[in-house]
Amino acid sequence: MIHRSQGLTLDRLAFDPTGVQVHGLVYTALSRVRNIESLYFLNPLKHNNFKVKKKVNCEMQRLQTTAKWQLEYDSSSIQSLRSIFILSLNTRNLHAHLTDICNDYDTMQSDILCLQETHMLLCMENEYFKNFNCISSCIKHGVMILIKKNIIILEHTHLEDCFVEALLAKIKVHTLQFAILNIYALPHANLNNILNVIAKALYHLDLNNIIVILGDFNIDMVHCNQKTKQLETYMQNYNLHFLVDKTNNMHKSLIDHVWANLANIKYRIFVLDTYWSDHDTISLVLQL
Repeated sequence: MIHRSQGLTLDRLAFDPTGVQVHGLVYTALSRVRNIESLYFLNPLKHNNFKVKKKVNCEMQRLQTTAKWQLEYDSSSIQSLRSIFILSLNTRNLHAHLTDICNDYDTMQSDILCLQETHMLLCMENEYFKNFNCISSCIKHGVMILIKKNIIILEHTHLEDCFVEALLAKIKVHTLQFAILNIYALPHANLNNILNVIAKALYHLDLNNIIVILGDFNIDMVHCNQKTKQLETYMQNYNLHFLVDKTNNMHKSLIDHVWANLANIKYRIFVLDTYWSDHDTISLVLQL
């Protein structure tokens, strides 16, 4: 009967643990009911009723000793009064993942969040981001920049071209002024669409200030082809260099970009696993 109930959700369950002889069946039985009040035992549940395979115990021992996870990235270890944390992520619908974002420590500790594919016309969820000022734009898919309230926003502008949405924010941190351009390009956007948006942004900027251009470009920098070479040449004409050196989504591609002119600025960049999106989070830490 336990095998037959696998995958079902039951309103009530009467269970006799003394008859279980197969590994893992106690868990299968106990996890069928909606709540503990609906579970009845015909005999007391004892420790020896649980049958665990020897291989499972060995693997648990290995995970607790020789295979401890070493964190690649820990924001608390590199945070300082002179560091700025910038995160970029394609959210694949912000509203659907608000709980995930708001419970992620590194995301909420960041100074600037650049989100793509938010699918939100306005920053309707501002109560979830009380420590941030929100700049939002949504033509079809949506881009958003969330900036901590202790950072001064000097100016912000919405930019677009065919199949490309973008937000440009000029900000002031400590004594430095710099610009953030957050881009989302649809998969069928061509390179000229993206370059037109970047050109519009650069026209309004002082190129001597720090400029960070990031987002989902839908151009895979893993492949060296005419498109990637043309993009790199264009960016380098403005001393903007590609900073990401690790694939950043489940397809092992490199379509989420970060470009910046950081010749005199120390920085660190991380690609962080994100379980609720097929894109990974990119974290850029500027040491000002």
